[in-house]
Amino acid sequence: MRCPVALSFIWDEDSGPPPLPVLAKHLQRYSPDVAWCSDQLSSLWLESFGMQSETSEWLLEVQTSLCELTWPAAAVWGCTPYAASLLAQRMKAGEQRSLSLVEQPKALAALPLSCLNLGASAELSLARLGLHQLGDLQRLPRNALRDRYGEALSERLAWLGGSPLNWQHFKVFEPLRIALPVAEGTAQLEPLLFAVKSYLGSALEDLARRALACSALRLEAVQEGGVERVFSVRPARPSLDEVVLLDLLRLHLEASRLLAPLERVDMLLEGLAAPLEQLRLFSTFGADARRGDEGLDRLRAELGENRLYRAEVRRRHHPKEAARWHQHSGVWPAYTEVAKSSSWVRRLLAEPQLVEAPKEHSSWVVSGESVVAVGGPYPLQQGWWRNPLDQDEYLLRMQSGRLLWLLNDRLDGRWWLIGWVA
Repeated sequence: MRCPVALSFIWDEDSGPPPLPVLAKHLQRYSPDVAWCSDQLSSLWLESFGMQSETSEWLLEVQTSLCELTWPAAAVWGCTPYAASLLAQRMKAGEQRSLSLVEQPKALAALPLSCLNLGASAELSLARLGLHQLGDLQRLPRNALRDRYGEALSERLAWLGGSPLNWQHFKVFEPLRIALPVAEGTAQLEPLLFAVKSYLGSALEDLARRALACSALRLEAVQEGGVERVFSVRPARPSLDEVVLLDLLRLHLEASRLLAPLERVDMLLEGLAAPLEQLRLFSTFGADARRGDEGLDRLRAELGENRLYRAEVRRRHHPKEAARWHQHSGVWPAYTEVAKSSSWVRRLLAEPQLVEAPKEHSSWVVSGESVVAVGGPYPLQQGWWRNPLDQDEYLLRMQSGRLLWLLNDRLDGRWWLIGWVA
């Protein structure tokens, strides 16, 4: 893109992430090129070069149309594309900002480092060095940051400097529409699956001949009385796999019901540019990353769009605080190589066991075995602003050589066996 404009969409857990393919299709009436980046899943970039009107006037029309779709957006242009996206995410819906490259460093300086999506571990490590905002990174040499925090931080800093983003350009095409035969008085959804199966294979072949794959399969039904119903499934990646699409539709229809007999049903297939492997194969077998995506699609179709979460590991002393949950959208998470750690593997008991407290001038016996060495205390003070929590952890070397993991609650004086070290 010669003059990209970043649009950042406002969303929350109730609305879910923005449907970028749907929004991109809508925006193609305003721009010849619409793109997205996997690192910024709430943003789209539009090409503004060659527009007849001023950028601000053109964007006002774009933002107004997005508001009508209930997807308000903020817009930034003039600086590097990645910086424009980060800044737009901190603006209110409907706002615009033109920013030159000279003004960019000052505008970015106050943004929190969390906007770079480096992960909790890297953010905590940077915070320990007193680095909390993007402006704090300007006083450190680029090579030192790359050596310590790897390519993720180095890549993002390069994007801020103007290096090309890993853009994927949307090419949206008019849906393929097929009228399905419906028997008079049909009041069940199951017969629709057989009708879809009769036509879906040839429809996918039609898409494949145009180098397209199905990005959404939709049934638009009209019931007696003129009531309209829509049943839609959307795979994580454009697909030409008939079995997968039928299975997603089956799960969706099983969770729905009709209130009146059907009069008419149209099947619509939305197409996006197909990956090469989809054009070669309509079905996949064996170990394949796409199977993970298909599994997620099945769960979304059965449980709902906003019911999937993934765990993110954090560097915390206590296992209870070592992970947090994030709502997951899109494809199966990519495998991330983690540096090997020399830390012990700790096993937590399902339920802590109350044990005898140590006594002065007497050997300590835990679970019928004598303690020969004690490591600790390792103090824990967590959530004091919600509920008082004042505890110490200990590692006990037993006579047999085992290492037990104990917790002493200093508020009530009790001792608990919570696990052991493998």
